[in-house]
Amino acid sequence: MLTRKTFHAFRSISGPPKKSVELPKYDLVIVGGGIVGCATARQLLIEKPNLKIALVEKEKELAVHQSGHNSGVIHAGIYYTPGSLKAKLCVEGLDLSYEFFDKEKIPYKKTGKLIVAVEQEEVPRLDVGVLNSTIFKK
Repeated sequence: MLTRKTFHAFRSISGPPKKSVELPKYDLVIVGGGIVGCATARQLLIEKPNLKIALVEKEKELAVHQSGHNSGVIHAGIYYTPGSLKAKLCVEGLDLSYEFFDKEKIPYKKTGKLIVAVEQEEVPRLDVGVLNSTIFKK
């Protein structure tokens, strides 16, 4: 928990502080208002609703960088080594994402993905993708 009573704002590089203001007290400060920062704050408040959390973002809006420029694809681990932890976590994350969307009534489309081998040497990579898409499904 922050305990300082004042915060010196508007400090010039070569001079004393120009103004002192009261520093709000928070139990936790999360730096970054992208998907990870927002999801972290949300989950913490679900688990501990009395926490006083500050979410600090440098931009005027949330998720304006990488989080706001993604392709909207939930990766299913098709490019990772079959049976690897990364592949397994991608499949689990895919399932958890759809469960969350359903629970929160967030609309989505399961559109699938078409991956094509344009050269003969790319065919084994397709086999890895097929294996990953089925190995963790029950």
